Amino acid sequence: MRMYRALSGIGAVLAFTLIAGCGSSDSAAGAPSTTIAAPTTTTVQTTVSATAAAATSARPTPAPMNQVQAELTMQGGPLGLLTLTNTGSRKLTVKGWPMLTFLDAANDRLSVPIQQVAVPGAGPSIGLATGRTAFAGVTWVIGNKADDSTFVATTVQLTPPGGGTPTVVTVIGTDGQPDPAPEFDLTSVKVGTWQPASQGVLTF
Repeated sequence: MRMYRALSGIGAVLAFTLIAGCGSSDSAAGAPSTTIAAPTTTTVQTTVSATAAAATSARPTPAPMNQVQAELTMQGGPLGLLTLTNTGSRKLTVKGWPMLTFLDAANDRLSVPIQQVAVPGAGPSIGLATGRTAFAGVTWVIGNKADDSTFVATTVQLTPPGGGTPTVVTVIGTDGQPDPAPEFDLTSVKVGTWQPASQGVLTF
């Protein structure tokens, strides 16, 4: 009888130990999977963010647009000498005709008829290094402000070679000084070709 009770007690202890051991093993196996997963996700996100930031900082800066200075020097009457000077740091190529636009006092574009003429001849390809200038002639038909067919322009713009934002053309009076408030009462315009020198560009 005593032997039976002793064996029963030993069996109970072994059963308890096995059950407890199985529970501890399940808990130990489950805990690490939760603990490891969180840092792994955080590390991947941090690495991706750092890589994206590095790629953004490595993007090249867009090249600047062409930098030019344009002037229209009045010759007396409806005739002007247009000049285009490269004020940027890179060489420009000029060919053909100037691209002019005329604006009114409200800075609205006017639909002025512009005719491109081969004066003094065909427009050659001109390489303008920094500080160099190209020349063209401009003439127009003077109109009557009271006539609906007359355009009253207060600003002249020139689109740089290769495109970009139009630059305002500085109007130089016959006295050699910039005109602070130019006005052109005209019905149409003729524009000659770009030339590397001013000779002959005003012979319309």
